[in-house]
Order: sequence, then C-alpha cells, then structure tokens
Amino acid sequence: MTIAADVNFEGLPMQYSRLVTVVNRRMATKPPNYENVIALIDTLMGVMDTTITEESVVLEHTNERLVMSLREQTIPYTAEEINLLHKTWPGHPAAIFIDKLIQIDQNAVATDSIIGRLMELSRRMDQKVLHTLRYRITGQMVSHAVAPYLRMAVLYVQASNEPERVEHLINHVNSQAMTLQNVAEGLNFLDFFKETFDSSRVSQKSLDDVELQGLRNLPYWAPGLIGSVDRAVSYSTELFLHDVVFSHGTSPSFGEEDGGAVRSQAIARAGAEIAIECLAPRDPVGRLESIINLCEGYFNADLGVDGLREQYQELRQEVLEPVRRLTVDEIEEDGSDWDNSIASSEQMDSLADLSMQAMGELQDAEMQ
Repeated sequence: MTIAADVNFEGLPMQYSRLVTVVNRRMATKPPNYENVIALIDTLMGVMDTTITEESVVLEHTNERLVMSLREQTIPYTAEEINLLHKTWPGHPAAIFIDKLIQIDQNAVATDSIIGRLMELSRRMDQKVLHTLRYRITGQMVSHAVAPYLRMAVLYVQASNEPERVEHLINHVNSQAMTLQNVAEGLNFLDFFKETFDSSRVSQKSLDDVELQGLRNLPYWAPGLIGSVDRAVSYSTELFLHDVVFSHGTSPSFGEEDGGAVRSQAIARAGAEIAIECLAPRDPVGRLESIINLCEGYFNADLGVDGLREQYQELRQEVLEPVRRLTVDEIEEDGSDWDNSIASSEQMDSLADLSMQAMGELQDAEMQ
C-alpha cells in the first residue's frame, strides 16, 4: 500500500491519506526515498506464493502467516493484497501498483525482481504489466519520464512467457519511435531496440529467430530515430544500423552455421525497406538521405527484394527529387552558394566514406 497509495483509492485508511498528502507535497522538491521499502517488498515476495491460480489458498487475515512462516511454509497472499495488485487506474487497465513502482524509478535490481515475480504470478498479472507499459510508453510530449518504462519493457520482452504479447509490445514501441516527438527520450528508445535486438527471450528459444525478428523490425522504427533533430540520437542510430546491416555489404552472404541464405535475405530486405520508409512523407534531406543512399545498393542485390525495387524508384522520384529541386530553388533565391548547402551532392557520403568515418570516430573515441 505504501507504493500504490493514491488519491484515486476510495476508502483509503487515514494513515495512508496523510502519507499521500505528504508525498505529493514533497515530490516536486524532495522525492522520498523508497529504496528500502522496495527492497523489503521484494524480500517478502520471495517467501510468498510464486503463482496464483483458482486453486490457490487466499487468506482473509494476515495473523495466520506467522505460524506458516515458522513452519517454513510458503506464505499465501491475502484477498486485500491480490485486489491491490490488480487495481487499475479509472478508465484504463494499467495497474496502479506496477505503474507507480516503475515511475518511482529507485532500486532497479529489486524493482526488476518484483516485476518479474508479478509476471510469473499469473497470465493476468503478466497482462497487467503489458498494459501498464503500453499505457506509459509514448513518443509524444508527456509530463512523466518514459525511460523507466522502456527499461522495464526490455525486461518484459526478455522474461515474459507470452510470445504474442511480447510482439505486441515491440510493435507498440516501434510505432512510438517512428513518430517520436519527445526528443529527450530518443536515446532511451534506441537503448530498448539495441537491448532487445538479439538478446535471449523466455518466449523464443532460438536466438537466430530473435535476430531475424529484429532485422524485420528495423524499417518500422529506425527512420524515426535517424530523422531526430538530436544529433546524438541520429548518429547513434546510424552506427547501430552499420553494425547490424551495412557492415555486411549490399550482397551479404553467410554460411549455414551463421544463418545462411535466410539471414542474408533478411539483411538485404531490411536495407531495402529502410530506404523506402525513409522516403515516407517526412523531410528526407540530410541524415535520412544519406541512409537512403546507403540502402540503394540492396535493390541491386539478388536477395529477394525484387518486389521492392519498383516501389523504391517511384518513391524516390516522387519524394526525393522534388525536395532536391525545392532546396536548389531556395538557395538560388537566397543567393547562397550551392557548394555549401546541406544538400550538396559533394556532401552526400558514399557507403565506404560513411562507414570509414563512423568506424574511425569510434576508434578515436575508444583510444582517448
């Protein structure tokens, strides 16, 4: 109750009403320290039931627990505790306890453990975690920090035993990154994609399948971060794409032990689809155009992207060429020097130039 106590609770005991009032008053200037409270909750959950089913014992009062503990028996939850864990915000299925625990963003180790235990309690609690994450993870400008929820989303993807729900969450994060407006959260979104790209998952046994899914997802989020006005976000995204796509060339070839033709085709198709998504209605000049140029070679590779070539050529003519002409017209009207413009053809990096530049900067950074 200390974590979940909120003004939305009807019939809140007097001591908790006072607690909520004090916490709300201090939150803006001096947030209370919940480190020990969170650690205690995790410790207590460690000796309680690990699952809740229709056959589970549910206590009406806590006074029976002492005897059970002394006998080293697993301690059941009370009806009040189960109701508290399932309690949601008015008008939305996000769970209040889960939401506030993540939002507090303290004692990460114990918080991760608690959320993991809740996911294992029942399929319904797993769903509560999912709903809470989808409710709070957004690319829009909001008053709450999105970073703690993205970090917890990594845990959910890796630990949940529900493959359809995992995919549902990944798709949600993809869509929010693609239309990202909250620039300050850009690197946090990128961290989510990097952490989940090829990491092990309870819901998916094959790491090869995880990577293939990661490659398929690239076109659905990468263009949104490449086009970020935050140079750190766009540059870091480009480096990640170089690691997982461009470093293998436009005609990637792998032996069967490294994924074979399936992986080769997945990388080629990812490169081609990234180019098409970068040509979607948004400003393609600058960083996005450099990525489009890097991806162009994949349309010449004989790796299953034939159906995308015509679509790419049409989009390039419809979107990129008019923007280039508009840029030239504006420069001529301003009397500016074409050679110094952002769209100068001399400044469009080739695949080799951009790869060498990126790797050189990384090496320099590592040596400093």
